[in-house]
Amino acid sequence: MQSELTHRAEGKRILPNGAVLVSLACLGVLVASRLLPPDGLPGVDLCAFHALTGLPCPGCGLTRAFCALARGHFYEAWQLHPFAFPLFAATLGGLLSPLLELGFPAWAGLRATRLIRMVVIAFTAALLLFGVWRAKGEWDLHHRGPDQPRSAS
Repeated sequence: MQSELTHRAEGKRILPNGAVLVSLACLGVLVASRLLPPDGLPGVDLCAFHALTGLPCPGCGLTRAFCALARGHFYEAWQLHPFAFPLFAATLGGLLSPLLELGFPAWAGLRATRLIRMVVIAFTAALLLFGVWRAKGEWDLHHRGPDQPRSAS
């Protein structure tokens, strides 16, 4: 039996199954970010790199920042991880992607363009550079208040 969301009466696809799956995954991420506490789970270190080395990986803090964003705590989210903002926006876009594809058929073609791939590569490179910068102790806002001076290192 074919779903009405993914097939028209004449048998042509309206939405690819992948877009619906991405949308559902994004919905799950957003719901989980609203349900989980923004200060993390007590006694649980989700990052294997941090658990092994004691250093933050490039993605450390993203889960807590997502949880803060889901509650509207923008300053706290920025302190935890500034890359949470574009990733949260991308997650919202992934949630709305099937609706965008229905209203704007050109949107489906945009997902696989060279420009999108280049943006993803540039974002990943910037995230990795941020991770190195933070590991050197240059980004320590989440360890101090906004009015406290930076520690000498």
